[in-house]
Amino acid sequence: MNLKNFRNSYANSSGSVIRKALKSLEVLKWVDKSENGKGRILSKQGRKDLDRIAADHLRRDERGGRTRHAFQKQRNLENYKI
Repeated sequence: MNLKNFRNSYANSSGSVIRKALKSLEVLKWVDKSENGKGRILSKQGRKDLDRIAADHLRRDERGGRTRHAFQKQRNLENYKI
C-alpha cells in the first residue's frame, strides 16, 4: 500500500445519515432523547448491550481473535480434508 497518496483532509458528514442512524438506535432503545431536549444519551439498555458486545470481543481476543463459531467452522472443514 502506498501511503503517500492519502491526503490529510476533513469533510463534514451528512446530517441525514447521522439522523437516520440515531433514529435506528432509538428504535433499538439504545439511545434516548435528553431531558432538556437537546441531544441524545445512551440508555441503560444501550449501555448493557454495548458492555456485552465489548466483553464478547475481549473473550474473542483472548482466544486468538476467533469466535466459537469460527472454531466450529474450522473443525468442520478439517473433517473434509483429503
